Amino acid sequence: MSVRYCRPTDAPINLPNTPGVRTYVLGPPEDEGLIKRSAPTKKGAEVYEFSGDLMMDEQIAAAFERLGGQMNATQDDCPFDTSFRRGAEPPSTASTQLQELMRETWNKESWRQISHDWTAVAEALALNLDKHTNNTGLVVAFELVDSGKVLLFAADAQVGNWLSWQGLQWALDSAGNGKVTTGPDLLSRTAFYKVGHHGSHNATLRTLGLEQMVSRDLVAFIPVNKEQAEKNRWYEMPFEPLVKRLKDKAGGRLVISDPKTPPPDKAALAVLSERDRKTFLKNLRRGPKGDNLYWEFKVSL
Repeated sequence: MSVRYCRPTDAPINLPNTPGVRTYVLGPPEDEGLIKRSAPTKKGAEVYEFSGDLMMDEQIAAAFERLGGQMNATQDDCPFDTSFRRGAEPPSTASTQLQELMRETWNKESWRQISHDWTAVAEALALNLDKHTNNTGLVVAFELVDSGKVLLFAADAQVGNWLSWQGLQWALDSAGNGKVTTGPDLLSRTAFYKVGHHGSHNATLRTLGLEQMVSRDLVAFIPVNKEQAEKNRWYEMPFEPLVKRLKDKAGGRLVISDPKTPPPDKAALAVLSERDRKTFLKNLRRGPKGDNLYWEFKVSL
């Protein structure tokens, strides 16, 4: 299956062998400023809570624990893999002239040394590069034409990516009769939401995101391995305030594909009608290995 990039002014894509399905590309945004806008602002309240400073605090703490000589200090704050790190001492293979220059400048004149400056700058550079990479992810929405339901796959889209969808529109009628679909319209009809970036705090917007998903059929899935996330020091993934709101919006129909997290049971789905509860449970099926890591879900046309 081939997919071409669809700009906001293009018509939605009709994929071969998938009649009755329109495909919309929402992101990444073409505005570089929005790509670089990954974190929410405290004043803007774009997401459900603000925890953007948490990771930076932990990285700085780890850096100074190690510099203080703690034996069990982690390396998680370092921006580069161990194999790419180099110490301040000149290599033994360096020329005699270079070693002499280092002794006369680096060792004697402390103002030339930048030994620990990386704790404030270098790691932020590497982590920001990774953060902006997330925000360039391909965001796709599939519209089931007959029912109008939308399946939204947000990849790792973060704040700026989500904001860009508000101004998107696609012409549905090549004859120019004015029929259009907009980004907010797709959100309002979203019946299946693959939650962005493992449920992190900055990958699902509030007012201009989840709160626009008003379909009574909304189902959400979060792919995340909590144990691995904690090993990576991502202690708030998935982000609990977001998880709570997803459950509220979806009537309990939130599946977290974590090996140790069970699927929603009848008690979790108590707010649904008996019909909706049975339909959801009927359409949800474990993957071939029978664990909670992989799920299949059937969306009714």
